[in-house]
Amino acid sequence: MAVISIPTQEKLKLDLYDKKIIFYLSQNSRMPLTELAKKLRISVQRCKYKVDRLQKEILEPAAFMTFPLLDINSYILFTPQLDQEIIDKLIKDESIYFLMQSIGKYQYVINVVTEDISGFCNKYLSTYHIEVHPIINTYADDYNPFKLDITPKPLLPNKRIPLDKKDYKILAHIGEKPTDSLIEIQQALKIDRQTIKQRIKKFEEANIIQKFRYGINIFKLGHIAYILKISVVPKHKKAILQTIRNNNYSGFVFESYSNFTIHFLPPSHNEVFAFTKKLEEIDPTVQIDVIQNTEFYKVDLIPSSVIRILKERANNQFKT
Repeated sequence: MAVISIPTQEKLKLDLYDKKIIFYLSQNSRMPLTELAKKLRISVQRCKYKVDRLQKEILEPAAFMTFPLLDINSYILFTPQLDQEIIDKLIKDESIYFLMQSIGKYQYVINVVTEDISGFCNKYLSTYHIEVHPIINTYADDYNPFKLDITPKPLLPNKRIPLDKKDYKILAHIGEKPTDSLIEIQQALKIDRQTIKQRIKKFEEANIIQKFRYGINIFKLGHIAYILKISVVPKHKKAILQTIRNNNYSGFVFESYSNFTIHFLPPSHNEVFAFTKKLEEIDPTVQIDVIQNTEFYKVDLIPSSVIRILKERANNQFKT
């Protein structure tokens, strides 16, 4: 998934069924249409019409993988204002899976996959003062901006498991085409459907694939995009993380050694203020940088560089 936003997007009108569809598909984009229609108590035909509209207007499929479990190194960079020439190059770089222009202390926030962070910084950012934080864990969101009374599936603990050639083939295909059916994956990879089904279940149980999800264009909801950089002492990390994940407006969470970087997507600044106050009640020493989006961003949850790594491992029979 790759998106660069356009400012001043028109807000999309949604009814309760639309809102429930957005939530269910952001939890599991591979949910069969018949199952979704049953949950909504509407006909399959009406459900399909609504899903097709939302896919066209506001949703885009993606898989959310835990890169550390795949021994794929990634980092978050916080930078000052960058030259337009550098921004143009970064947007095209296959290793960037998130880039956001912002207002405040930091002008850009960048997520990058690389085995050589020093080389990456020297290539693009050698003349800038930047902060670099290695990502040691990631957490998919349970974003519920409509405050629906639906309990999401609990996030499973990370589990390291050995992976073989077929695993990497399937992961690479899912990274490129996350909503392909078992039949479509079988036809593409020449692996039988039962094996594919078992392997996908294995990835989910190990938390290698945290979610099959639909990304949401939150600007068409009339919401605002913030990034919160939350610096916290180790003893408060667990409580802070639980509070983050329990908030309806929390998006993706990226954990570094001394902080969490989270996407926070509320309807107004009031929710940001209330949320930061709650974090300060848990840990009075917490330091929070609030970074507001300018509606210019790039998102590519499984960037081309990760697909390339997975395919190389499949071809080389690489094992973790």
